[in-house]
Amino acid sequence: MAARSVAAIFSNNTKFDLLLVQSGVEMGHWVTEPPGTIASGAEGQWETDSEGMAGTMGYLKYKFTNETGTHTVFVSWSNPYSQASNFEISCDAAGVKPGYTGGKGDNADVNYYLNQA
Repeated sequence: MAARSVAAIFSNNTKFDLLLVQSGVEMGHWVTEPPGTIASGAEGQWETDSEGMAGTMGYLKYKFTNETGTHTVFVSWSNPYSQASNFEISCDAAGVKPGYTGGKGDNADVNYYLNQA
């Protein structure tokens, strides 16, 4: 088992399909790469592991289009070896509410979500 890992589930609880436009792992490596699309009402999963004692850190950018235009959902995680972990999700669209639960421990499980507001 890796010194640090993040296993994530993203629940898309909106009426919009999410399209992956950018992703990266800044520390560690992909164990499971994120899906290219997360359909309305569906879940997507991904996982990253550390390489040695460095921790793992990465990000995703999804886009969707609604009646007001194209919007961005940004997801990031950082589970370093010697500092506090950090998990974030944001969206620039009105009418949706991003958030997450979990994210504790050296091998963190985190559940991101995007809900209709």
